[in-house]
Amino acid sequence: MDDQEPHKSPKNIFDLIKKGINKIIQEKNKKSQLKHNIIQLDELLIEMTENVRKMANLTEIEKSRTVIYLYFNDNDLKLKYRIATSIYNKDNVILCYSDSKDSPYKIKCVNFGDIESEPFKLFYLPKSISFIGDIENLILNIYYNILNPRACTHIDKQYMLIITEFYTDSSMPIKKNPKISIYSNKLKYNYRRSNITMACGPYDPSKLQLF
Repeated sequence: MDDQEPHKSPKNIFDLIKKGINKIIQEKNKKSQLKHNIIQLDELLIEMTENVRKMANLTEIEKSRTVIYLYFNDNDLKLKYRIATSIYNKDNVILCYSDSKDSPYKIKCVNFGDIESEPFKLFYLPKSISFIGDIENLILNIYYNILNPRACTHIDKQYMLIITEFYTDSSMPIKKNPKISIYSNKLKYNYRRSNITMACGPYDPSKLQLF
């Protein structure tokens, strides 16, 4: 009889059930928080492209692509960023960009479809500061507070980078049940008309390019 599995008391069984239920609840809360943060990020990026449409007097936006880099290293703990948005309307292309090094918290736009137009600022202070700050906070919150916090942790890699890419095609229908896929250090959010991809990892600062 010595080789039989020890009898589990009702209390032990209850504790195991409770632990399993709590784990399920935690996973549901995690997915709910993740979806909420992604929707907020999506709304901010849509707001940015819609503001471009109004300021450039466009009737509509056919496609847009936004790339956001958040990067830092051990020698300089200050977070740096680069943002670039390309907006397409028929034969017209508008490029908006902001860089913490060259144009901190200022989003400048150039209309390549109108060579006589002057570059314009998408937002004015303090709106642009809060706008970019909200984008930074949402991206960091998704990675460090909701996803696996070890996904972007590095041991021997000094430079770390979080890439967020947002793509919209107005000709595509909106998906009723958006799909969220998570692969360790990579996240995909797809609802056809818009797609958000996020990834993180080490990078070479000499090769940091937006496109």
